[in-house]
Amino acid sequence: PHHHIVFTTPQELVPLWRYNKERFASTLFAAASETLTQLLDDPKYLGARPGLLTALHTWNQELLGHVHLHVLVTAGGLDARGAWRKAVKSCLLPRKVVMIKFRGKFRAMLLSLLERQQLNLPPGTTPMSWRNLLNRLGRVVWNVKLLERYDHGYGVATYLANYLKGGPIGSKRLISDRDGQITFRCRQPTKEHGEKARQGRIELPAHTFIGRLLEHVPPKGLQTTRG
Repeated sequence: PHHHIVFTTPQELVPLWRYNKERFASTLFAAASETLTQLLDDPKYLGARPGLLTALHTWNQELLGHVHLHVLVTAGGLDARGAWRKAVKSCLLPRKVVMIKFRGKFRAMLLSLLERQQLNLPPGTTPMSWRNLLNRLGRVVWNVKLLERYDHGYGVATYLANYLKGGPIGSKRLISDRDGQITFRCRQPTKEHGEKARQGRIELPAHTFIGRLLEHVPPKGLQTTRG
């Protein structure tokens, strides 16, 4: 069995991602991986080292910047003696604990890069403005989701097929290309808890659509899937 966890970075950090895609992504991979391995190494939760498979996504349904990481976590791991230890609880970790630890790690890593002047700052911003923002983001809830557990390999394979090979938009979502306008389907969020997202449509000038799409082409050499 595998558990599915999603780590989402705040929208306020999207400009920083645009100017530091490779470094931002590597920091996100490291923060999520360290969060899970350190928590699950605690005997209170598992007391073993799990297997992780992570996939970077940088888009939402409208093809705007929405940087998040999908992580598949094995429902068990290897203990200090190299023996397999199976997860006993159906919920691998408490969501709030994961969120707080991830938030702290990711912020600390970005602040360290900022202090060492290893980040390209977006025009019109300063190290102080980003330091203040990161401090403020440490006091709000981040979006971390612990989703369904896959009980067999078919679920994992389906996840891989749909999420790792799909790209920002599939051809089935494209409706028309007419008079310089691109129309495509888009899930629209709902306000009611538990209500399914509604299907809507968006029409964009072709140059805007292409610009949004190209923004999610990873820099050369960036691995968007890591184990």
